[in-house]
Amino acid sequence: MKEAANSLNLHGVGLGTFPFSNVFGKVSADDAAAITRYYLRHGSGYIQTSPYYKDVEPLLGRILANVPRDSYKIATLCVKDKESRLSGKFDAVVAQCNDSLSRLGLEYVDLLMTSTPEAKDVPYAETIEAMQELKAQGKIRAIGVCNVTLEQLKEYNATGAVEYVQNRFSLIDQEADRDVREYCVQYGIGLIPYNVIEWGLLTDKMLQEWTLRDGDLRTKVLPVFGQSQKELLREWIQEDLKPIANEYHTTIEGLAISWVLQQPGVVTCPVGATTVSQMAASLDYLENIDNTEILAKLNGAYEALVTKVQDVHGVALNAYLKNSYGRW
Repeated sequence: MKEAANSLNLHGVGLGTFPFSNVFGKVSADDAAAITRYYLRHGSGYIQTSPYYKDVEPLLGRILANVPRDSYKIATLCVKDKESRLSGKFDAVVAQCNDSLSRLGLEYVDLLMTSTPEAKDVPYAETIEAMQELKAQGKIRAIGVCNVTLEQLKEYNATGAVEYVQNRFSLIDQEADRDVREYCVQYGIGLIPYNVIEWGLLTDKMLQEWTLRDGDLRTKVLPVFGQSQKELLREWIQEDLKPIANEYHTTIEGLAISWVLQQPGVVTCPVGATTVSQMAASLDYLENIDNTEILAKLNGAYEALVTKVQDVHGVALNAYLKNSYGRW
């Protein structure tokens, strides 16, 4: 296993800002500021945002305006669809980065990542060339790509420019993109998993009566939030994860985050929050533990879920998750 180069020295839990766009319920500007400031006091200082999170970049610009620039690292995205300004074409990528810098009120971002691979009529090499030019200009410090297959990653990384990869990965979503993770480990590319607490499904909320608020994005796109699906996961969490969490005096989200941060190649994982208490719970992960011991217990819990889903739904866990969550 090759250690990730990790030029930005990312580590621990990052702050994901998707919830600040009110997709899971109202998060006021004051709430977002309180969460961000709590995170900067207690977290590792990595903040992840996107121009596609409605109004979040300018909000962060206001929140961070008086925060010392060397006290945090920030990432944003480019390349989402085929529209001219959002494509992977050279000039479009440069324009997207400049627009993000303007909204954030910054001279540079630490990490710029492609959000989704561009259609094949724009060569991946052209996108990477634009990102390398931005790096040469000092507008970005590192280059990354998101939501890639192995084939796409190899094309993006033809010149060895890719430093970080962000794909879905969690305790209960382990099989998809395994080949991508193996490639990253082989070539020393840092992994930044997202959705490690599975839209809140791997949290202590699952041990309570938890209903989503009106307008919550998850009610529209995630069938797994149906009653029977949630009940299956709730039973598994209660029977298999909760005893482990109790033993190590942590939360369900603490276990999920601890597990992913111990996986080969993983350097950090962004986690979103709509309240300070949620952020605090996510930062309560396990650092100083016997990795072999807890990994064995969590892997045993995972195998129990594989068996449960096969018995109840008659499909492999990964197929169940793919059908339930989608992969976007």
